[in-house]
Amino acid sequence: VETWYDQSGNSRDAVQTTTSEQPKLASSGTLETDANGKITMLFDGTDDDLDLPSTVISSLDSVSAFNVCSSSTTSGVKVALGLSRSQGSPSAKRHYLPLLTSAQFFHSYDNHFADSSQKLADADTNQHLFSSVAGSSTAKGFFDGTEKFSETSVSTYASNTAGGIGSTNGTLNWQGDISEIIIYNSDQTSDFDAINTQIKSY
Repeated sequence: VETWYDQSGNSRDAVQTTTSEQPKLASSGTLETDANGKITMLFDGTDDDLDLPSTVISSLDSVSAFNVCSSSTTSGVKVALGLSRSQGSPSAKRHYLPLLTSAQFFHSYDNHFADSSQKLADADTNQHLFSSVAGSSTAKGFFDGTEKFSETSVSTYASNTAGGIGSTNGTLNWQGDISEIIIYNSDQTSDFDAINTQIKSY
């Protein structure tokens, strides 16, 4: 996959022009499919990712994200969706959904990296819906539609120089499938449950 086209009409496409770093829709002529038989993208865990443009979001207190994916491993340190990278000291600009480390899934937000307060679930190799919403005051993380944590949101953002889908800033590359990504540059709290339900049903 060289380009994952933005379906919103805003042309915020995710792109990877380096052939060796492109995720796969097919291997040896056979389409990659997820646990439900739907077409998915396979990321190799080494260098595959798609670069998101910096305009996808503008602040960590105005963002909603949904990610349907599965990991083919429960070890290592991997990020499936990195909307904002850590930067400087303190590293208070993260938005990883999810972060896999120490055989656990986390939504790493703000200056947290694998903090127990932001744990979503023990890691496995099943397909899951990871989602998050952040508004002017509160940020929340969800696992398969169930809220797992809530904390004060932060008004900050640091764009990736590479990656975004399948890595954060071109590192901690995801190993497994990514089937659907939905990102809003806004707080979707009022519609959040409906969006979660619709994605899970599909």
